[in-house]
Amino acid sequence: MTIPHRISLARAWTPLDHQPEVLNLQRFFQKPTNLCSQTTIRLRIDSQREFQSVHLNGEQLDRNSKPRVGNAKQVDAENSLEFGYDWDITENLKTRNQLVLCWPVPDPHPPESLPSFEVWLEIFAP
Repeated sequence: MTIPHRISLARAWTPLDHQPEVLNLQRFFQKPTNLCSQTTIRLRIDSQREFQSVHLNGEQLDRNSKPRVGNAKQVDAENSLEFGYDWDITENLKTRNQLVLCWPVPDPHPPESLPSFEVWLEIFAP
C-alpha cells in the first residue's frame, strides 16, 4: 500500500454563530494541487468527543462514517476516548473548501474549553 502525503488542517479554526446546544467550528482550505485522475483524498479526524455532524462545502458527510467501537482508542495520558473518522472526499473537493465540525454541547453547562481534535488530509497518488 502506498504511503499517503499528509496535510494538517490544525490551524485557523473559527467558531460559527453561537448555538447553545451545538459547538460549530469552521475552517477553509484549498484543494491540493498536482492531482491526477487516480489520486484519492481522504479526510481524517481524531476527536476527543464524538461529533454531531461534519460538513464539507455545505453537505453533511455520510453518517455511516461515525466511529465504531473498534475505532475508539484509549489515550493513557488523558484517560479519555478518541474517536477516529475517515471519509473519501475526492469527488467533493472544490478549489476552495469549507469544513464545519459540530459537537453537541454537554448538559447542563457549556464546555469550558474546546474539545481536543486533529484534522488532516491524506493524499494517495499512484
